[in-house]
Amino acid sequence: MAASTSAPERKELAALSSDTGGFVGFLTYDLGMAEAASQCYQQAAEAALEAATSPPGPTSADR
Repeated sequence: MAASTSAPERKELAALSSDTGGFVGFLTYDLGMAEAASQCYQQAAEAALEAATSPPGPTSADR
């Protein structure tokens, strides 16, 4: 992800990417494209790992 985004923004983008990748993987598998679905799930898992290991952002009370 771009270096111009803050750590909390990268964490949120990675989580969104993970959710989206999982959904696209589901839809792709449902269309009978198992290999493409597997790639989507792999990318979703990588994004989820990034989101889980990124430093936490400010809470809503901090804003």
